[in-house]
Amino acid sequence: MPLYLQIFRWIAVLPGSLLVALLTLFPLHWILYLVTTRVVEVYPEMPERILAPAILSGVFVWVGSRISPTYKFETSAVLFGIWMFLIGGVVFLTWSGGDWFGGQLYFQGGGLPTIMAILGAAVGLFVARIENTSIPK
Repeated sequence: MPLYLQIFRWIAVLPGSLLVALLTLFPLHWILYLVTTRVVEVYPEMPERILAPAILSGVFVWVGSRISPTYKFETSAVLFGIWMFLIGGVVFLTWSGGDWFGGQLYFQGGGLPTIMAILGAAVGLFVARIENTSIPK
C-alpha cells in the first residue's frame, strides 16, 4: 500500500468511523419502524432509544479498526477508550446535575441506553479482536 494512502487512512479513522456509525442509525430506524408498525399502530420510540446507542458504539469501534491500515486491534482499543471517556464524562455530568444547552441531563429508560452503549462498544472491540487475531500455523 502506498504511503500517501496509509496516511489518508490514518487521518480518516476517527471521522470515518463516526460517519459510518451515524449512517447505521438510518437503517436501524427503518427496520424498527417496519417491524413495530406491523404489531402496533403508533411507532414506539423506546426500542430505538435502547438499540441505537449499542449499534452506534459497536459500529464506531469496529469500523475504526477496519479503516486503519495497520495496528487494527490497537486502533479499536483506542476508539473504545475514547468512547468510554465520552460516556464517563456524560455520566459524571448527569450525576452531578449538569446542564446541556440549558436543559437538565437525566438518564432515559433508567440508564439502559447508557449500559447498551457500553455493551455495544465492548462487542465492537470483541469483534475487532476476533477479526484481527493471528492464527498460528
